[in-house]
Order: sequence, then C-alpha cells, then structure tokens
Amino acid sequence: MQGDGSARAVSFSGNSMSTTMPRGNAGALLVSVSFDSGFQGCSAHVVSGKTGGAQSTRITSMITGRQYDFYSVKTSGESCSIQSGNVFGN
Repeated sequence: MQGDGSARAVSFSGNSMSTTMPRGNAGALLVSVSFDSGFQGCSAHVVSGKTGGAQSTRITSMITGRQYDFYSVKTSGESCSIQSGNVFGN
C-alpha cells in the first residue's frame, strides 16, 4: 500500500514546477507552482483527490499518527513566496 511517505514525482517545465504524490490508499495530491518570467513572484495551486470509483481514501496524519478516512477534500488559500539564497546550502 502506498501512502503519504511514498515516492513523489517532481517535474519542471519552463516557469512551472509540479509535484504529485500518493495520499492514503486511494488518493493523490498535486501541487503546482507557476513562476513569473523573472522568477521574482509565484502562484500555487493544490488539488487533492481520490481514485475514480473510490468512496474514500484512508490517510495517516503526520502529526498524530492516527488514520482518517477522507471522503472529499477542498483546498483554498494556497500561497508561495520566493527568497534569495540556497535552502540546501550553508
């Protein structure tokens, strides 16, 4: 069974980045970020869904470790920001 800690796929195309990842036993999450032409600003969009025909998906909380059944999910208020520097560097 794949879950929240499973493999993620990240792709870049032009000024866009997207990440897909499995969620629970029958769901997936898509995060897409679009950067402006100078990479000074960005906008984010998140879509969470479940496999066609699945009534719900079971997800384990990263905070509590408890399992929850999700029947529908709606995201809103996504945001992003750009900062100078290298998050991976010293």
